Amino acid sequence: MTRSRALLATAGLSLSALLLTACGGLSDEDRERAEEAALAAVGDGRVTEVDEGDDDETAAFNVEVALDSGQDVDVELDEDFEVLNQGEIDTFLAGQSGSGGADDGGATESPAPDDGVDDGTQGDVDDDTPLEGRIKQQAERAALDEVGEGRVTESTYADRDEDHVYAVEVETGSRDDDDVTVELDRDFGVVRVDR
Repeated sequence: MTRSRALLATAGLSLSALLLTACGGLSDEDRERAEEAALAAVGDGRVTEVDEGDDDETAAFNVEVALDSGQDVDVELDEDFEVLNQGEIDTFLAGQSGSGGADDGGATESPAPDDGVDDGTQGDVDDDTPLEGRIKQQAERAALDEVGEGRVTESTYADRDEDHVYAVEVETGSRDDDDVTVELDRDFGVVRVDR
């Protein structure tokens, strides 16, 4: 009798899985692509859940990631696996206390002076807000790689209406005119270098 119940339970589970797939359940390929996109957006951690968005949501996929810091972040993706809430993710990650001892390439931290003018925001982060944590480390490393040498004196979010997301100032010599500003996009690619 127990064997019959076990077979019925197994058949029932298999049938449920088939019905979910037939009714538009998440395919293995979509799940994998969603996981990859979410991890690329947050940089570290492990995916704990992947769901399809409801018809009344703008997101096609919702991915929950447990960060290495122990906190969770939700990543919303569109049907092309593009991140919809990158500004909120950047804000969340910027508020983290760093990623635990990664080498910052010799960069030193200087708080960004607030010019008293709010030129816009990146998500909910004021554009005069200094970068912190993993974002700060990656932005400063990218700027120093571009310039070749120097010391970071400031790294902040850029104005919302600019063509870049991060701005890193690097002092390359002893004279005041040796300062360089490296402007970076969301993926830490160099947009422009102002010398």
